[in-house]
Amino acid sequence: MPPFDLELGPSYLMVLAITSAIYLIMVFAIRLFLRLKVNGPLGKDDWACAVSTSFGLVYSVVVIVQVFLGLGSKFRKLSPAQANTIAIIGWANGMCLTFAGFFSKVSGCFLLARITKTKKHLVVAHALLVAMILWMIQAQVYTIFQW
Repeated sequence: MPPFDLELGPSYLMVLAITSAIYLIMVFAIRLFLRLKVNGPLGKDDWACAVSTSFGLVYSVVVIVQVFLGLGSKFRKLSPAQANTIAIIGWANGMCLTFAGFFSKVSGCFLLARITKTKKHLVVAHALLVAMILWMIQAQVYTIFQW
C-alpha cells in the first residue's frame, strides 16, 4: 500500500516533498545554530540562505497542495479546469524553485566574499554574483513567457 492512501506516483511526490521540507529546515537550523553559538555573527550569506530556505519550503508545500488537487494521478478523473489549475500552480511554483536556487547560489557568493582574504577571490565572488543575477533574470523571463 503506497503512503498517504494515494496512488503510487502521487505518494512518491508527497514523500519527496515532505522529506525535502524536513531536510531544508534541519540544515538551516544547523547553520543558524552554528552561526549564533559557534562563529557568529549573521551575515548576508545567512540571510540569503534564509530566503532560499523559505522559497524551498513554499515550493514543497505547494507540491503537496498540487498532489491533493490531483497532480500525478492516473486514475483520478480531472476536469480540464482542474488540470489547468494544477498547471498554473505548477508554473508559478517553478518560479519559486528558481528563486530558491538563485538565493542559494547568492548565499555561496556572499560566503566566498565573507571568508576571502584576497582581492582576486573577492572579484571572483562578485563576478559570480553578477552571473547569478543575469541567470535569474533570464530564467524568470523564460518562465513568464513559457505559459
